[in-house]
Amino acid sequence: MRFYSLELAGKTVLDNRGFACVALLATMMIVPRYLQAGTPAVTGPCTPQITVVDLIPKSLSGETEDDAEPNMAVNPANPLQVAASAFTREPMRRADRAPIFVSTDGGMTWSLRSIVRSPQITCDVTLRFGSSSVLYVSALRNELQGYANRELVICQTADYATTRLMVEVFNQRMYIDQPYIAAMTVASKDHVFVGDCDFNYPTGQAAIDRSLDAAHGGFTPVPIEYRPKTIDWSEVRPAIGAGGKVVYAAFNRVTSLSDDQTPLSSDVVVVRDDGGGVSPLPFSSLEDPEGGYGLRVVKQRVFAWNTCLGGDRLGDDLAIAVHPINKNKVYLVWSDWVNDRVSLHLKYSTDSGQSWSCNKRDIPDAKNPGLAVTAKGTVGFLYQQVVETPEGNTWMTQLERTTDDFKTTPKPLTLATFPSNCPLYKSGCDDILLGDYLHLMSVDKNFYGIFSSNNLPVLLRFPCGVKFQRRTDFNAKKLLDLQGKKVCPSIDPFFFKVEE
Repeated sequence: MRFYSLELAGKTVLDNRGFACVALLATMMIVPRYLQAGTPAVTGPCTPQITVVDLIPKSLSGETEDDAEPNMAVNPANPLQVAASAFTREPMRRADRAPIFVSTDGGMTWSLRSIVRSPQITCDVTLRFGSSSVLYVSALRNELQGYANRELVICQTADYATTRLMVEVFNQRMYIDQPYIAAMTVASKDHVFVGDCDFNYPTGQAAIDRSLDAAHGGFTPVPIEYRPKTIDWSEVRPAIGAGGKVVYAAFNRVTSLSDDQTPLSSDVVVVRDDGGGVSPLPFSSLEDPEGGYGLRVVKQRVFAWNTCLGGDRLGDDLAIAVHPINKNKVYLVWSDWVNDRVSLHLKYSTDSGQSWSCNKRDIPDAKNPGLAVTAKGTVGFLYQQVVETPEGNTWMTQLERTTDDFKTTPKPLTLATFPSNCPLYKSGCDDILLGDYLHLMSVDKNFYGIFSSNNLPVLLRFPCGVKFQRRTDFNAKKLLDLQGKKVCPSIDPFFFKVEE
């Protein structure tokens, strides 16, 4: 979430999360007769085995918020333990806590736990598991006053599925934008890296808040931008590989600004730390041929700033992933705006980021990339794309998998679809529908992910099947509250698992 852009527009996050009920009811489809009213639908027509679950629990069946910008964590030591987050408000509106979603059965069922220390709702909340089932959450604390100070708070708990409030291990770092967390256990200690755009430096600059023993705090802000007087944009994405021996990060270094100080173009910069994030000069292991630390992998990337794709604003759109065993292999996704169209691009490096392949995938009219690599070396590429169909513009959440680094173009697995009555592109947009990111990760040979999508219970909108916890009537294609009254469709977070 780019709070400074929202402030320029004179709005707050909570003002920009409305969604048109009528538009989401426009398209209805036929579903099988055997699906009875209120019965969760679970099907599995796709190969491999795919599970898709709406996270909203039955107790919140009347919920109509747009729960955008989802994130999730799976405990590598126990994949039955899963946690997730989104822009979800605390049900009781308590001013001392905000919720996350928790599952103890591998993501099949979910409940809400209000355990993050922030009033009612957190902003830009991401989370990861460390050792001994310790869950870490990074977020911007909501002050209920327009997010004026944008305080970064990092919390941890070994009891994520209880109602006990998390312990704050880092706070009072103000003027931060879009923290994004990565974690790994190294020699029995949790190494945690939170990438963000930090305005405590002369300009907004890419930084990492780092701890080598996160269960006991000890976070240190570390700038990873080595060019003075430069401006970096919101998304700073850390990635850990090879058992914690190497840490990468990607960010956008702005190269030109418009009159209202929004970016027109940027270089996509990748930095690396061969000391596991603790080198004497952190994140300086990768040098640019033209001088300075950090390699400009993409030069003069054009921003589609202040533009809508299918009714949702376009963001920075960066993703980076490292092979879990081969520290030299790293994958990168970014977006740019060319010929009045936005596209996602994917390439990779086999020499620790020093040189890069030509583009291996180019996905038009798409945003929100997610990247992950399994222990077997299978690469997963998750994104959300607007596709023109006979019914009109349609949002599709797609997952591609490859075992040959995209030498063969993979056929996407479509996880969810919903129609958009908005034009393909519209200028002057700050609407938050799906949000600025989603998440994809792997544990062993399986992929786990989370995305936001429309929750209208139409089975054909979920080609690989879906399970709803909240009350539904699939025959009537309706959401219902606990009293059986019709509920307006909105945006929900959806968990998925792909089992190889």
